[in-house]
Amino acid sequence: MKTFTKTKARKSALGEAHEVARKLAALDKCEDIAVFGPRVLDIMRGVSSSAWVMLDEKPGLFGRDFNDRFFMLRRVRNNAEYGRQLFDGLKRD
Repeated sequence: MKTFTKTKARKSALGEAHEVARKLAALDKCEDIAVFGPRVLDIMRGVSSSAWVMLDEKPGLFGRDFNDRFFMLRRVRNNAEYGRQLFDGLKRD
């Protein structure tokens, strides 16, 4: 039964990650973290940590449009100010 639950949870996280990737891909491409940082944080607030891991470790799963915006997510993660806010806003699972 545990395997079924883990598989179900993984599918749920993958679906959530696809939805988040779609929202991130819809952002205007921007180089200024002061502009895109708060937008990324808004999108990521409440996202499960499992979905975050998928987005962060396997960006190629989510299509070319997301890949064009992945640098924005990575820069937010690596930023001293925004990075902490990003992780504080994730839902623990």
